[in-house]
Amino acid sequence: GRLVNIKALDNLLYGITKLQLKERIVLHIIGEGEEYNNLEKIIIDNNLFNTVKLLGFVDDIEAHLKAADIFILPSHMEGLSIALLEAMSYGLCCIVNDFGVPFSSSVFTMKSNNPEEIEFSIRYFVENPTKISEYKILARKTIEEKYSVDVFSMNYYQIYQLLKGK
Repeated sequence: GRLVNIKALDNLLYGITKLQLKERIVLHIIGEGEEYNNLEKIIIDNNLFNTVKLLGFVDDIEAHLKAADIFILPSHMEGLSIALLEAMSYGLCCIVNDFGVPFSSSVFTMKSNNPEEIEFSIRYFVENPTKISEYKILARKTIEEKYSVDVFSMNYYQIYQLLKGK
């Protein structure tokens, strides 16, 4: 991933600092970019060494996705995030800021990406682990029904047929 300001990862870290259940979570931040040093400073200043790991660039993202339960995208604004689609394809419970994702019933949508809302959202899932399982199923089902290779191929074919007929 790209560690840039628009991703609001600083808000995620500030949300983690408010979390009373820090010992029950481990947050891996994957990627490089202009925000790396800022995020590292927040981790140091708030003594988050046992909770947050800044991993930098990772070749094998699959291993991390398979090991995770929750994916968090607190971004200020995204298009159709490839990282989010990847997380959903691995059946992760996804928490996102309300920036207009087209499948909001399949992901947990925060009202905002301020640290308090992020802390609330993480705490909600830590305190309700069955909800993690429910959102995992919804995420994977959405990918299979709307974003699979078969669905994309059929949509592409239908568009081609429409254009061919004109």
